Amino acid sequence: MAGRNKNRRPKGTGSVQEIVKDSVYLLRWDVPASGGKRRQKSERFHGTKKQAEKRLRQVLREIDEGKHSRTERSEVALQVYITDWLKIRSGNRRLRESTTESYRSLLFQHVIPRLGGYRMCELQPYHFERLYAELLERGRKRGEGGLSVRTVQYIHSLLFMIFQHAVTVSKILSSNPIDKEIRPQNNGQVFNEDFDKPTNQVVVLNRAEIKLFLRKNHNDRFIELYIVVLGTGLRVSEVLALKWSDVDFEAKTIRVARQIVRKKGEGLKFGPLKSQAGFRIVDVDPDVIAALERQRQKQALEKLRAGDAYRDEGLVFASELGGKFDPDRLVQRYFKPALRRAGLRVAGLPHIGLHLLRHTHASLLVHAGVDVKKVAERLGHKDAAFTLKTYVGTVRDSKNEVSEKFHRYMWEEKAGNEDSPSPGKGDCALFVHSDR
Repeated sequence: MAGRNKNRRPKGTGSVQEIVKDSVYLLRWDVPASGGKRRQKSERFHGTKKQAEKRLRQVLREIDEGKHSRTERSEVALQVYITDWLKIRSGNRRLRESTTESYRSLLFQHVIPRLGGYRMCELQPYHFERLYAELLERGRKRGEGGLSVRTVQYIHSLLFMIFQHAVTVSKILSSNPIDKEIRPQNNGQVFNEDFDKPTNQVVVLNRAEIKLFLRKNHNDRFIELYIVVLGTGLRVSEVLALKWSDVDFEAKTIRVARQIVRKKGEGLKFGPLKSQAGFRIVDVDPDVIAALERQRQKQALEKLRAGDAYRDEGLVFASELGGKFDPDRLVQRYFKPALRRAGLRVAGLPHIGLHLLRHTHASLLVHAGVDVKKVAERLGHKDAAFTLKTYVGTVRDSKNEVSEKFHRYMWEEKAGNEDSPSPGKGDCALFVHSDR
């Protein structure tokens, strides 16, 4: 008994060895093997000693409950599991192909290069905290700055789904290491769909900037498209999928029934809308109707120039030969140069897309006093809560305007003329070229 290490754990209870002071520990334990033999396993743990001991107790409890085989199978590498998980998801008909491809792109570009070689059982909250910090700092391609908080939050949600699948479906893990406490926070800021920096509200153009943009780009090939988006709030994928059969010039409406999607190995295709709420009939103002009339005339000239090479797919905004137009090409080759011609840097954000015009349309509607639920329906949002959150800054401004109108009606106009109409009547119309 002499010389025995008093700090040594009893046989079968494992051990915790400090590797880096107060931060990294090596856990060791025995697991049953074939023939009644036992063999030792180990795991590096990042955290405090108390957390390391808790992790060891969890492993030992799994062994006592006969779940050691789960620990064995959890040695599959994260890259292998993600690849299998994506195959399962791609076979799920409830997911659009574009959604699956977005999953694949984010995981293979940002997660697998950094964590793909780890075994599933090795990964702990520490690894994901470190991953998120690195992505926020230098996650862009070629090291050109970090990803937005919104993008990293999306990656966090993806990883949560993957590990939850490993717990509840594959049953190779007993718990999910993706904890909500490590989710990147945005401090209450709003992040829009296309912009890569946080703002207190979505980035939009004011009325003076709209007029400047339209004036400086009146000869742009897609000026009519810009006016349609400004007047309807359509997504770029929706406006590029718009067909002449969707336009009712007499009723002054546009039917949104499909979108342009990029399918791997197939190029641009027509695809279903993002949600059921995306299918909608949008009423339009005279400016949009006039722009569509001009587009129809311009397209007739393009058909004459192209002759037999023109392949008419019935699109309102098509390529020079009548086919589908690439959304990325539209943004890079036409829209961004159009912003530069107008001298609009848009708060210095370099990654602006056509959602700028969509957000501008929504913001103008909110300022005009249109009910948020109606704005959500017009934009194709599934619920008004998302619209309210996205345009929280502009909604707050409109609330102030309501109180001002109430005060003016109660104390100014009522005192002078009780029969005068309520102020603000008719304020809900959107006129792109107006100073109102």
